[in-house]
Amino acid sequence: MDPDKHTPLRAGALVCTLSPSPAPSSSQLLAEHTMAALAEHGVTGKTVRISAHDVEPGVKRTRATGTPGRIPGTPSRAATS
Repeated sequence: MDPDKHTPLRAGALVCTLSPSPAPSSSQLLAEHTMAALAEHGVTGKTVRISAHDVEPGVKRTRATGTPGRIPGTPSRAATS
């Protein structure tokens, strides 16, 4: 690795607001301001609003198989809908 050569920095902001898109979110605004401030220093990246994606609560990969498995005691998405 050449110590005089710099690798460009990248950043990601995960917005964990409970408000679904396109509703306003102070968390989204804060993430956008942070990313804009980082961009002034040559940092690239993006903001991801978690509520816009289907993210299951309480899911993890099992150590034995590496496949997704529920954490005991957490409800399934169907049970909470």
